[in-house]
Order: sequence, then structure tokens, then C-alpha cells
Amino acid sequence: MPPSMAAAFFLRSLNKDKELTGLIQTLYDSKPFDIFTVTKHVSLEHTRRQNNSEEVLFNKPSNSKDDDKKNSKANDNQSRGKRRNKKKKADPKSAAVSTRNQTAHAVSSPEETVDPQENSESDTYYLPIEGFITDHRDRSQKIYLDSGCGRSVVNNLSLLKNPRPRNMSVKTFGNNVQITHHGTLNFFGFDIFPVSYAPQGPVNLISVSQLIDHGLRPIYKNDVFLIKSGNSIVATFQRDGNLYSTRSPTNVAWYSSPRAIKDWHSLYGHPSDEYLRHILKQNNINQSFISSKNCEVCRVSKLERHPHSRSLPATPSPFYKLHTDILEINVPSKKGYRYVLALLDDFSRFNRIVFLKSKDQA
Repeated sequence: MPPSMAAAFFLRSLNKDKELTGLIQTLYDSKPFDIFTVTKHVSLEHTRRQNNSEEVLFNKPSNSKDDDKKNSKANDNQSRGKRRNKKKKADPKSAAVSTRNQTAHAVSSPEETVDPQENSESDTYYLPIEGFITDHRDRSQKIYLDSGCGRSVVNNLSLLKNPRPRNMSVKTFGNNVQITHHGTLNFFGFDIFPVSYAPQGPVNLISVSQLIDHGLRPIYKNDVFLIKSGNSIVATFQRDGNLYSTRSPTNVAWYSSPRAIKDWHSLYGHPSDEYLRHILKQNNINQSFISSKNCEVCRVSKLERHPHSRSLPATPSPFYKLHTDILEINVPSKKGYRYVLALLDDFSRFNRIVFLKSKDQA
């Protein structure tokens, strides 16, 4: 069995897991598409799930009197339960739930962890951890797919590149929102323009109609929106409550810095040096500019060169030199003509076209 067919059968067996739908659709477009590449990505996803389900126990000290009262009541109830039934075992499901809750609280508040040496008298065992490594992603990095809006709006200015000031008010998010900037959104390698920036906007919205205008196709499949460009998948929008969202492709902020425009030659459409000096003198501009001799575009297009070195013809009289060429017609005409003879006089530029049935008639 070839590796590609084995990879297809392997991905087909994973269709029951809805959480892997986006990964499966992406792996179908992977290059090279073989069993080794597919199993590698699936094993990485399995490792990520195992790391998320690891049970780590943290103990949080009480900082208020109310917490002390709650902890004392809980200890009394626990001691009473032990007296009633000492052989009763703890429910593993409830223990796992409490462990997840404590773990989530500890990750969200890493500054409240306790040194294990401070509570050495308690019965709780501590796992010595010096720090936390978490994938912190702000909500402002999420992008929500919206089929009802005709304009993409973001509330995070770092998602836009080359933002330009624009003061206007639009009706979106169910209310009038003030727009302060316009820019370009880098959507997984595709530049979506224009995209508005609303500081008071609750979320980042990307318009479906705007994606279609830029050559992308949204497809709904297996409770996931796939954004395609041709046969390749650009992005996947997973269901997030009643909406469909994805993460921004980069956490690096695009920015633009203002700089002085010194290339006046290119700015005014590659004029001659004399004409450009006249324009700069009228506008009181004393900056240096790139001359047409040093301009690569002008040298390639030969803007300052004449098409011929001499304006007068090189031949002394008409029909002194003729330029001829014979062209063959693939489909013969009704009268049987299969060739075309083109004649051009070098002196007068007089030309004629003659149809021939065979080359020997030339």
C-alpha cells in the first residue's frame, strides 16, 4: 500500500473525533502527504492533549477571615466524615474536577503560589515549581467570522499594518461605533483591505463578503468554517459558543514609521531632470533627488533614448531596401491561400500584404 493511501485510511478513522476536524482538513493538504507526516502531526496533537490533562495540585493560603472560616468549616466536616466512615474512598471524578479547578486558578494567578517550606506541617504534598510557562493569548487576538457585516472591524490596532487616521462613525456591533484608523489586515498571508479600527469595539470581526472579494472561499463542513484559496485551506474557524472564531496568524504587531520622501523622480512619474528641477524650485524643495540616469526603471524602459539613432532613413531612395517575411496559415482560406507575404519599404515605410498558395509564388 502506498504511503498516501495509508495516510488517507488513517485520517478516515479519525473522523469521529470532532475536535480533530480542523487538523484533519489541514493534513489533507499537507506536502508531502504520506503516513509519516500525518502520524507526526497527530502524535503532536496527542502530546498536547496529555499535557493539558495533567493533574497538578496547588495549595492556596487564605488571606481573609472569611476564607479562614470556610476552611475551618470544611475541615470540621471532613473530620466528621472520617469518623462516620473511615473506609470510604474518594470519588476519582470529583477529585479530578477539583484538581482541574485548582490548576486553572493557579495558572490564572501564578503570583499566589506558596513556597512548600512555609506549610511543612500540613498534610498537602507540594510540587516544587519555580515558574509558569503559559500560552497567554489576549482576547483581542481572536477574529470572529461575520456574514452580516459588509466591513471588517478590529479593536486591536496591532493587527493592522500601515494604519492611517480616519475619523468617521459606522453602525456595527448593534450600535454606532467611532472609527479612528483604516489599515490592512494580514489574514494568513492575504492582505485584506480596508479594515477599520474601532477602539470601543468588543471583538474583532472579519467580513465574509470581504474575504470573497479577495479571492477566498468560505466553506461550512463538519461544524467548522474552512477558508480556502483554490484547493488549499488558509484558515479554520472553530465554533466558539454561538460564533465561529480563529486566532490571528501572528502575535507580532505590524507598524509603520513615517519617513521623508526623497525619491521625487519616482513620485512624479519619472519625468526628465530639467522638468523635475523646475517643479522642485516652484515648491521650494531643496532636497536631493534621484536623476533619470541613475533610475533603474528609466534605464530599462529607455525613456530618454530615441527608438532610432538617426531620424532620417538610411536608404537613398524608395525600394532600395525591402524587408520581407513569409507567414504560414494553419487553416487554408476558401480560395486555397496558405501563406502571407509581407513587404515593407525601408525608405518610405510603404507596406503591402500578398496572399500566396505556395512558397514558390514569392
